[in-house]
Amino acid sequence: MFFCRAHWFRLPRELRDAVWRAYRPGQTGDKRPSAEYLEVARRAIAYVAQQEGKPLPEAYRGRDG
Repeated sequence: MFFCRAHWFRLPRELRDAVWRAYRPGQTGDKRPSAEYLEVARRAIAYVAQQEGKPLPEAYRGRDG
């Protein structure tokens, strides 16, 4: 599960779809998510943090933040 239900549905539909497109079954088991998935996850986390007015940890800051 990427987020709890409330946070998941706070994301715009296109960002939720991007998470699903980048997800690869088994990636949590083998600990090898793709670079694309990590970038989409970072964007999703940043989006929710911004919506809630919370600071984003340095590790989650990317090209747009």
